[in-house]
Amino acid sequence: MTGPTIRRRLLVVEDDEMLQDLYRQLLEILGFDAVTIGRAEEAIRFLSTGHVDGVILDLVVPRETGLPVHEWIAQNRPELLKKTVLSSGDFTHPEIRSFTSRHDVPKLVKPFGLADLSSILTSLFSGAEETTGT
Repeated sequence: MTGPTIRRRLLVVEDDEMLQDLYRQLLEILGFDAVTIGRAEEAIRFLSTGHVDGVILDLVVPRETGLPVHEWIAQNRPELLKKTVLSSGDFTHPEIRSFTSRHDVPKLVKPFGLADLSSILTSLFSGAEETTGT
């Protein structure tokens, strides 16, 4: 018999409600708890006080990109940088391409499946027993 499993809590910044539901379901299957938020400014407010172990950040949210959230994390919650995944269906957009060429951040390309999500989260959290939240 094994000991209790630590459930990690992820913030998913995704504006599409159907994808929010998909993330919640897939993350549940993978043993994670999910908090889903649809706007960058709401995500920053949540990150200011909320505990999470990682972030999945959609790069295209209404009227903005998710890049300011990543910048906020770098300045205010740097321990989350190595536990942040960028998600997009288009990594060729000039602003996004410029950003990803300067920063080594894991990318989850939409559309994705359970195996893709599992693989990226396994690489982020394998062997990492520390918690990153406050």
